[in-house]
Amino acid sequence: MSFLDEIKNGSQSVLNNIKSAAAKYKSVDFRDAVLSICAMVAAADGVIAQEERDKVKRLIMSNEALGHFTPSDLGKQFESYIPKALDDFGILDLEKIVGKLRGKADEADMAVKIGIIIANSDGDFAQSEKKVMVAIIKKLGLNATDYGL
Repeated sequence: MSFLDEIKNGSQSVLNNIKSAAAKYKSVDFRDAVLSICAMVAAADGVIAQEERDKVKRLIMSNEALGHFTPSDLGKQFESYIPKALDDFGILDLEKIVGKLRGKADEADMAVKIGIIIANSDGDFAQSEKKVMVAIIKKLGLNATDYGL
């Protein structure tokens, strides 16, 4: 069963494993990569309505896998990435941030998994969001099929 299938089925053991495994990634690079991924996925359809922005921000701030970071810092950093995610040149900055995890397979894998969890949290992981996620996964040197994408 793929990671996405396990998440869709509400596998609590997968979520618990993510939470405990993510705790070892305390670097700013990891935090910023996860937040960049979330911003790019949120902007996948070209717009981010305030309601969606607030919802994703709440999900990030309450995500147990990111619990070792200060929630308000997560929220502020995510907010600062939104304009970049909606800008053709700004997106390059976000891709560069995510790219810092390339060659760090475990850390990159964890960032992708957290991004997928947050993107799928509303039960509607749209095709445009999946497309962005696949591009991120490829840039990290990972295999999208490993995640069910």
